[in-house]
Amino acid sequence: MRRKLGQIRKILVMTIKIIVEFNCKNGKTDEFIRICKTTMPETRLYDGCESLDISVDQDDFNHLIMTEEWVSKKHHQSYMEFRKKDGTSDALRKLQSNEPKLYYLDMVEA
Repeated sequence: MRRKLGQIRKILVMTIKIIVEFNCKNGKTDEFIRICKTTMPETRLYDGCESLDISVDQDDFNHLIMTEEWVSKKHHQSYMEFRKKDGTSDALRKLQSNEPKLYYLDMVEA
């Protein structure tokens, strides 16, 4: 007899995972990564940030994935407001070919 998914998996305590998918304009990926390298150390110290990294697609250099773990969605949204106010969001947005895709995910035991 198969159990329902909800009976098998349990949501882990508090931590959420955030995946952000970026597509840079041709020739702008290096600049995008440079800005990330400059700002990510400060991000890692921001209240609620537990981990943060960025990866480049092996088959498409303009396609990047940022993987983050935060204490809560509220903490991440507070951080996003900070980056809007300091101009980082606008600087990165100008280098992208379209809007980033952002996913808030609850981590589960598997």
